[in-house]
Amino acid sequence: MSFIEKLPQFNIIKKDLNENRCIQIEGCVPSQTEHLLSVLAEDFEFSVIIAGSEQEASGLINNYLTFDREALYYPALDPMFFKADIRGSYLSDQRASVIRRICENKKCTIVTTIDAFFEELAPVSELESGVLVLKPGDMIDERELSRKLVSFGYEFESQVSSHGEFSIRGNIIDIYPYTCDAPYRLDLFGDEIDTIKIFDAESQRSVESAEEIVIFKGADINDAKEAEDEGAHSGLLEYFQGKKTLFTIYEPVRMIKTALGINTSSGVKDDSDISEHVTGENVKRITDILRVITKNSSILLSSLG
Repeated sequence: MSFIEKLPQFNIIKKDLNENRCIQIEGCVPSQTEHLLSVLAEDFEFSVIIAGSEQEASGLINNYLTFDREALYYPALDPMFFKADIRGSYLSDQRASVIRRICENKKCTIVTTIDAFFEELAPVSELESGVLVLKPGDMIDERELSRKLVSFGYEFESQVSSHGEFSIRGNIIDIYPYTCDAPYRLDLFGDEIDTIKIFDAESQRSVESAEEIVIFKGADINDAKEAEDEGAHSGLLEYFQGKKTLFTIYEPVRMIKTALGINTSSGVKDDSDISEHVTGENVKRITDILRVITKNSSILLSSLG
């Protein structure tokens, strides 16, 4: 039992959270914030920590990993780098890992930002219904498979290196599913799948045979046109419906002040410090998330720092 669990207030906090209540914690020492949240997360299937900025989220995940090596970071999409080979692929892989854990109902803590939490995603129902299973012996049409993968959000590449990519070279089809840790190689004999193997994306060498490959639709809606074409969409919150989840809003007052363009160090509005992202819409979505999340097991946490 950790020293935090021995505190008299701990059992009261734990009881309230298990009764689906929202609690407010103030004056938490920064060095112990992640320790407290990791202990409280033990009673929940998922724990989601929402920070106001990428810098805050980065600090939280780095410290949280000390107490839980399975914790994941869910970053916001960066439009400038989404198609880039390095940063874009890295962000996509991080997001895909989180979506996979949620869809597989595997217990974990997720640290994210308010921007990432509100980004549009494909509806959960669409991901659950958009599943393609391929096995050795199956007959496939390469063109039809290619169209299917594109409709799932996959991109054609000359060589597969990250999630959401596929390539076709002669009788070899490589696919890197969003929900898998490694890419798969389909070796065809005519129109029939002869073998399926897992391979290493870096060396491109086969590692082991597989009995099947399960391909899920991508969750990300990558651009405005696609979002318009998709029609129905959701945010990350929908993915936790029906799951026992603990939500934590980290520094909610600072989050709102930043959205209002208030200098958090001086406490006064500073027009020169307002970025192009500070809009009434930002304030609205923060208040919206507070209204929804505080109806569930949740923590409004303010540190001393």
